[in-house]
Amino acid sequence: MSKTRELALVALSLLAWALYNNPILSIFNRLSFKWRTPVLYMGIFGIWFLIIVVTFLIVNNTNNHHSDE
Repeated sequence: MSKTRELALVALSLLAWALYNNPILSIFNRLSFKWRTPVLYMGIFGIWFLIIVVTFLIVNNTNNHHSDE
């Protein structure tokens, strides 16, 4: 795995940790519903989905044609 890819994954892990901390999650923690689902659940799963998509984009970067050793 290349160094830039490793650094991007470490940065993404730190960003995910920051997004799942109390100050960010408290933004979604209110008694309101969207499409009969609590906003907190939508926030948690929305962040989770974005982390998965960004991880996929980092790992499957087609611009890097180096052989991973």
